[in-house]
Amino acid sequence: GPLTFATDVYLAGRCLAYLLGAEAGCPSGLTLPAHVPPTVRSVVDACLIAAPGHRPADAWQLHEDFGAVMERLVGPPKFRVLAMPPALTVH
Repeated sequence: GPLTFATDVYLAGRCLAYLLGAEAGCPSGLTLPAHVPPTVRSVVDACLIAAPGHRPADAWQLHEDFGAVMERLVGPPKFRVLAMPPALTVH
């Protein structure tokens, strides 16, 4: 079918599932590891619903909801400086 916001939500869910260590095998194509907290699992599962019309419709609300889940689990977000090493000179 045509690409819609539901496609973006699905792909974000797949990406998140892989980052959490998912493996292929379940009906949605992924099985999340047992260590994934139920609240995180429910967000990923909602993104991976097969019927596009049943997935979350508001990506910004989904982002905020997931942020709230993560804040409850690990605390508020923290800024961390990413220091890149200087470029290496190749001769």
